[in-house]
Amino acid sequence: MAKASSTKATYDAKLNREDLHRVVSNITPSDTPIYSSIIKGRCRNTRLDWGIDSLDGVTDNAQLEGDEWSFVAPTTGDKVSNYCQILWKPFAFSKTQEAMDSAGSDAKTARELINKMVELRKDVEASILLSNASVKGNATTKRKSGSLNSWLTSNVSAGSSGTNGGYQQSGGSAGLVTAPGAGTQRAFTKTLLDGVMTSVYSSGGNPSRIFCSPYVKQVFATFMADSNVTEQRTAAPANRGVTVVGSVEMYLDPMGQLCTIMPDRVMTASKAGFGGLNDAGATAQNKKMARNVYVLDRKRAEWCWLRSMRRVPQSEVAQTGDATKTVVLGEGTLRIANEAAHGVVRDVFGLKADA
Repeated sequence: MAKASSTKATYDAKLNREDLHRVVSNITPSDTPIYSSIIKGRCRNTRLDWGIDSLDGVTDNAQLEGDEWSFVAPTTGDKVSNYCQILWKPFAFSKTQEAMDSAGSDAKTARELINKMVELRKDVEASILLSNASVKGNATTKRKSGSLNSWLTSNVSAGSSGTNGGYQQSGGSAGLVTAPGAGTQRAFTKTLLDGVMTSVYSSGGNPSRIFCSPYVKQVFATFMADSNVTEQRTAAPANRGVTVVGSVEMYLDPMGQLCTIMPDRVMTASKAGFGGLNDAGATAQNKKMARNVYVLDRKRAEWCWLRSMRRVPQSEVAQTGDATKTVVLGEGTLRIANEAAHGVVRDVFGLKADA
């Protein structure tokens, strides 16, 4: 069939109205598993200090009847600290753009404000996950909060040649948290995880969460095939559909510690603009995050705000030109109450089977 003679089709029309749907779809992941799980607190200074202590080791304690006491000076513990870093998300709309009728919302600044608050929270998550050393800062150097991985030294499984960072009590980096050195990557296994969890248990920690990349979460499902894992089977009713279970949500280790396994999409959120980086730089940062599996006692970790996430009042933002300028800002730091309460399996393949 051919169209009738002298019939004007839509392909030739120039004045047909555009039909742009009012709903703008955004599925960018917005969850922040570690930040959402740990305690939220306050601090009063750009450097947050706190004390850590430990008990003496067990001794074969038997004494003579009537003997004199021998006194020793008690240990007083140590002071550790971390620095607050400033995070912000500024944006601006021209007054003309604000007046335009656009898809999604007429309240463009309000919509973007919500987006920037979510993005800032994800940047906090990244600050926790990246292996950053703490930085004291000065007039030309940005302060940085030492990351979770940088704090951990007691309960660690690292690849060959991997080194610990940790809080430094002396030397040239005294008062700072130094970053760990990357080791040779290897496959994530039940043996590696059990070793770290046993170490956490022996240190006195009570972990309740395991945080990992989405790929490592898939690897957990293969633990069900391990010969040392108890099989759990349920009968499939003949008159109903059968669900194939390919996921492990909880892990009960040999010490009886029950942990929820939580994949963290921030570990693999590769995107240009990550910290001002291009795609290659962003991917490099994601590889740093995805290669670690954390065993966390969430009662012994806290994000402390000096200035909580908020919109800076318009009176404090210099409004120049024909534009509406808005800033979302926060300033805070990570407090690891005692690093021995947590553990990490470092240097695993976190993005795929060989990377």
